[in-house]
Amino acid sequence: MFPPCSDLRAVVILPLTQIPLNDGTVSEAMAETRNVYVSPVKKDDSFPSPQRKIFGYLSFQVLGTLVSRTAGFVRELVTAVVFGAGASADAFIAALTIPTLLRDVLGEDVVERSFMPGIREHLARKNHADAWRLASVSFNWMLVALVLGMGVLWVAAPWLVDLVAAGIHQRSVSEGTVADVIAMTRILIPFLVFIALGAYVGGVLYYGFDFHLVFSLAPTMLSVGVIAIVLFSSQDIGIYALAWGFTVGAVLQFAVQVPFLGSQTIRSTNPQYTLSLRLNPAERSRISRETAHVALQSLLTKTTEIVDRRVASFLVEGSISSLWFAARLVQLPFAIIGIAIGRAVAPYLSEKVGTGDLREFKNAVLIGYRYNLVLVLPVIGLFTVLAHPFVRLIYERGNFGAHDTSMTASAFWAYAVGLLGLSLYTLGTRICSALERNRVATYTAALGAGLNVWLNYVLSATFLRHAGLALATSVAFSVNAALLLMWVHRYLAQRGQGFRTRELLVPFLQVLANTAGAVLAAWTVLAFLVPESWFVTRGLAASAGAFCVPFVAGFLVYSVLAVINPVAEMEPVIRWMKRAAARCRNG
Repeated sequence: MFPPCSDLRAVVILPLTQIPLNDGTVSEAMAETRNVYVSPVKKDDSFPSPQRKIFGYLSFQVLGTLVSRTAGFVRELVTAVVFGAGASADAFIAALTIPTLLRDVLGEDVVERSFMPGIREHLARKNHADAWRLASVSFNWMLVALVLGMGVLWVAAPWLVDLVAAGIHQRSVSEGTVADVIAMTRILIPFLVFIALGAYVGGVLYYGFDFHLVFSLAPTMLSVGVIAIVLFSSQDIGIYALAWGFTVGAVLQFAVQVPFLGSQTIRSTNPQYTLSLRLNPAERSRISRETAHVALQSLLTKTTEIVDRRVASFLVEGSISSLWFAARLVQLPFAIIGIAIGRAVAPYLSEKVGTGDLREFKNAVLIGYRYNLVLVLPVIGLFTVLAHPFVRLIYERGNFGAHDTSMTASAFWAYAVGLLGLSLYTLGTRICSALERNRVATYTAALGAGLNVWLNYVLSATFLRHAGLALATSVAFSVNAALLLMWVHRYLAQRGQGFRTRELLVPFLQVLANTAGAVLAAWTVLAFLVPESWFVTRGLAASAGAFCVPFVAGFLVYSVLAVINPVAEMEPVIRWMKRAAARCRNG
């Protein structure tokens, strides 16, 4: 028997995420998630089951996503060092836009929110034959869509490139020519296919059989492929190395998941592939309806990115790539926190909808909401204040100079202020999927897209320039999140389970006050205590000091304030941490 503090995930993750668990919760949550044996420990009934079960999913999501996104972070760092934020980088990002649009429409969101709920329902009822029949037919339809998408993309590449980056025609550039963009777009067509296939296989492994780490770690292989190709071939083929790297990485991401389909857990369900496109009328109606709504949401979201890049292509050189690098930085905390919370809550929400238990459904929604507040608000505050030193630390080396840092930092803070809206919007879309109300998220996405496009033209004409495009995205997602929360409240209120104002407002104000203290501390250290030489010396040590010293100060102040002024759910966390620390000291 191991002592409680030997649970590495509990020791590492809990102090960072401030998740309310007791002595028995960690071990039980892990057991529920992977069905492994753990030594029995005393259970405290003051912790409701949603917290235990959601933590079980969340812990694996956070660990796997942390590794895969860190690899992605290294990938973007290598890209920045080798190519900088200039014309050639602009050309590649323009080429990647349409393939990633089709990937989003045909990939993760559709798989997770349209196909997987039905498959999981059949598996939960032990209807294994029906589950594999549905999985086969869904896969076949996706394959048909991918083949059609490949053909359209190859033929229409010149027109689509002109749509995405018309401003490139008006520049005098060396590497970043229109011909390069078209050629790289076609090189990336296999990337679209294999990344979508990997998303489907990963969805079956995660939502059907709880292979949490496989699902969350597989994207690491995309970064491995890109880094390898860029390092070994960029001298010979230039920016084309990025296009080939993404294609090779997508193949690796798909291939690394395939062997797990032969695991004993899956073989016990007698998996059989069916070469058919037929669904029964009820399944066909549900899947086609939900798929259409989810695909339209992805299309609307991606359309705003296309407009962003089109508008940016008419701004100064480097605007497109600066937005790209800034967005990659924001994606790291968003994936580790926002996406992980949404994916962790989603299975529990679907379960409670199936049983008709709206009280527990509401509790799970509030848990996801509070997790986002506690984890995202301090990130917004600290990254907004420390945007320039953070970007400088990560990117400023090689061909990525001080001017690139300045442009990327201005876009980064504009994206960062919308991080809470983006995370809550993600939670809202999972709620809609669990309730089979994806049409609601489609309506809000349409409103958000319209707002985003309008703000793009308004804000980019101001002194903000390309940062105005990032700020427009932040505002649009924040409005989307607010609309979805309002709809969820109305839906639950009609069934006697609406949110009370204090359930939403009180924790928000508490976390906001704690965040304000952290921001003030970080700004004070940055302005008065960090030596000026750290900002002018180009070197890793100086850059690290300029960011890490004020960041650590802000983090410590936030941690202290979180103990003094805790959100209601954090009080058990504090007690748990004290008991765990005492037991570790006692051996």
